Amino acid sequence: MRIFIISLFFICISSVSNAQVSIQLQEFNGINFSSSDAVNCIITSNLEESISVFLEVQIASEKGAVIAMLKTRPFKLNRGVNLYSKQNLQIDQKKYLNRDFGLYEQSNGYLPAASYSYCLSLRCADENCFNIPTEWPIEKVTGCIDINIINPTPLFLSSPFDEASIDTKRPNFNWIPPMPIGNDPNLTYQFTLVELRERQSGESAIRRNRPMYRSNGLRQINLIFPPELEDLKIETEYAWQVQAFLGKTVIQTSDVWTFSIPEDEDEVLPMPSVLLKKTDNQIYNAVNELKFIYKQEGISKDLKYTITLLDGTDLQLNLNDLSLKFGENAFVVNLKDLNLEHKQYYILKVTTDKREVYRLKFKYFFRK
Repeated sequence: MRIFIISLFFICISSVSNAQVSIQLQEFNGINFSSSDAVNCIITSNLEESISVFLEVQIASEKGAVIAMLKTRPFKLNRGVNLYSKQNLQIDQKKYLNRDFGLYEQSNGYLPAASYSYCLSLRCADENCFNIPTEWPIEKVTGCIDINIINPTPLFLSSPFDEASIDTKRPNFNWIPPMPIGNDPNLTYQFTLVELRERQSGESAIRRNRPMYRSNGLRQINLIFPPELEDLKIETEYAWQVQAFLGKTVIQTSDVWTFSIPEDEDEVLPMPSVLLKKTDNQIYNAVNELKFIYKQEGISKDLKYTITLLDGTDLQLNLNDLSLKFGENAFVVNLKDLNLEHKQYYILKVTTDKREVYRLKFKYFFRK
């Protein structure tokens, strides 16, 4: 069911309280809005005699860009209340300032579903009008109105689903065209794909981030993953959006959807036993347990260790000291009972009796 949101936001009558002529626009209640439908108003005249007048129409987009201008043939405005529409007035001139909208209306008989504002100006076509300033106090009388024609089938994204976790690094993209304008041969699509920064929304990323891929002039309603584009990164979030263009004019813009590619845990290999170093920038995968080697060169001592967050915050786990013997000591620390967060990063911090500190960064994976 098509929904119409129509709001009368301003009616300008004469600038004086005893105005002799006023104009009131009628609400549009049709299904498809054409530029000629803007000619629909009630004009009230308190003038003693009939005068010759004409209407000028200006139709603008939601952003204020003028789309079309119309002018009726002169007609007699009689005293009293007069109802005028395209049924009893003839359009004398019509000019499209937006070529894309003009071609669409000429092909379909109506303008694309969108938000518009239009104004009607009543002008005097009789030179005698201006000889009676008390009865025609201004050059023109104007009324304006806003309408919003909502497309029954707007532009929808289809797949990947919003906030989906997908298992491929080279996804294809699909969307549903806006209808009925989707059948127009001049309709094309622009596809945009961006990478999100940390804690960034998809809408913000589309507005602010440099697109990692953008394609214009698409006529199909899908996009096979571009062969020239590198594989998408795991554990990275992406946003995508599609815009529909009629010629060079944006007609519809989809919502912004996001998706991510989680790490395939079946491909995560448990870390080997790692020799502790004072400086080690590598990050190891610790699947349920942490394996490391410490080389003791002196008298056997106990080894103290803690686990911290990446920022150095100690988790206060109350871990028991590790007993050392001379030479290499291999340790396996069971992490399953420490309530660490799955797929989070931590640091193993080992302190010797000489207050030497060794660190090992690891990413924890929990498996049943």
